[in-house]
Amino acid sequence: MTSKCSGCGCSLPEGYKPCYGDNKHQKIEKPSRHQGMRTYRLMDNPEERRFADAWEKNNGNLLAHILDDRYYQGGHSPEPSDRDCLVAATTIQWLGTPVGRAFLFELGYIKKGQNDG
Repeated sequence: MTSKCSGCGCSLPEGYKPCYGDNKHQKIEKPSRHQGMRTYRLMDNPEERRFADAWEKNNGNLLAHILDDRYYQGGHSPEPSDRDCLVAATTIQWLGTPVGRAFLFELGYIKKGQNDG
């Protein structure tokens, strides 16, 4: 089964993520512990997908360090639970939604290039 890529409009083969308009589709790997809920939304919201992808790619042990102080005291942080990972990834994904971006904007965060003028 194929669907339409939200990035470039091509016929997207099953098992591949939509591109960012650059025609570089990535094969979907097994589900990550760092994916949020409602990933179906990522097909139609490129900014939400950008946030979710960045978290999945870059968080490494960051969540363990956020949730536990032992790392900063020279110890080893315990592994976050599956629920911890789901809540964190869903929250990051939400920041990419129109409502999440409005929240960030109200706090003074703006996307690069948005305030050129």
